[in-house]
Amino acid sequence: ADVMSRVLASQNPKDARALKTLACETISSCIRALCKNNGVLPEDLVEGIVVGNPTMIHLLLGAPARGIGVAPYRPLFHGGLELRARDLGLPLHTGASFHTLPLASAFVGADTVAAWLWSERLLDESSSTLLLDLGTNGEMVLSANGKLWATACATGPAFEGATLTCGIQGIPGAIESVRFDEAGRLVLNIIGSSPKYVPAPRGICGSGAMSVLAALLKKGIIRPDGRFDPACDSELLRKSEAGVEFVLYSPPEESAATSECSVTLHQKDVRELQFAKGAVATGIRFLCEAAGIASPERILLAGAFGNVIQAEDAVTIGLIPEIDREKIVGIGNAAGLGACLALLDSSIRERAKRLLGEIEVIELGGAPGFKEAFFASLSFP
Repeated sequence: ADVMSRVLASQNPKDARALKTLACETISSCIRALCKNNGVLPEDLVEGIVVGNPTMIHLLLGAPARGIGVAPYRPLFHGGLELRARDLGLPLHTGASFHTLPLASAFVGADTVAAWLWSERLLDESSSTLLLDLGTNGEMVLSANGKLWATACATGPAFEGATLTCGIQGIPGAIESVRFDEAGRLVLNIIGSSPKYVPAPRGICGSGAMSVLAALLKKGIIRPDGRFDPACDSELLRKSEAGVEFVLYSPPEESAATSECSVTLHQKDVRELQFAKGAVATGIRFLCEAAGIASPERILLAGAFGNVIQAEDAVTIGLIPEIDREKIVGIGNAAGLGACLALLDSSIRERAKRLLGEIEVIELGGAPGFKEAFFASLSFP
């Protein structure tokens, strides 16, 4: 579920081969589906491009990833590569070329470079801008005073719901947001709902978890230190064998005869989300300090998770700085869109090469004061 576990697994040659095979098979499956849906033969494709974090690029190419997992944390290569698709077993034309974009560091990868290539189209040179790509890793680029800084932080899979007690992906039945109505009742927004049908909640996805956090903080049910407040007198707060939890949904009659079960946010879930948000907030703080600014004037949210969260929720829990909400914009799958630009225009690939010389990467792990800043950022506003 996280980058470092993949790096560790890749130390075993057998596992490394399995990881490469899985990556290639997944991409090949996507290529075939894309071609089928658009009436194109895979063998008619003559060029491709792939972006991803440094670990995934290494695993895809079968390159040793050990250097990413140990100090001083260096990838085997930085520059973009040009390969033959057939060498990876991808179902393109037998002579098709396949490109990767450059890696800025061991943790700031080709996906971040691609996302920035897309984001440059949206820049206002008069304003400092932060690109924040949130997923299992939090990768970010700050543009300020004509310069670029970048860093990455290990958020873990909590933001994607993977390690939460009732966490699931953003699929039908997932709670994607919550709020309290004027009467103080909890209102759930469930993926897959329609005016005629509302599915029973099956779990909570990443955006839902952030929404719950924000709602419970505003209601005083969660304290700034991240603990549930027993004095809040909420009927939805209960003690279980595993500790304190907040009940988001409980079926009318929970029994062995029904497949429905309660959906809860546990105290340990709050802790995991705290660590994830603390890592991101600390990364943003260090970039701003390097640029000599208090906070960015604009924030571009990208990534599978970053694009679905509500700006108000992100500010409420302290994930991002308090700025004008209209200056916080979701920009979709920026890495994928940047990859499209680079595929269709070779000059964009040249721009990607130049970016390596323009971006100053801040390595958080060895940065003075990182631990202190991280622990200080764990509290909610």
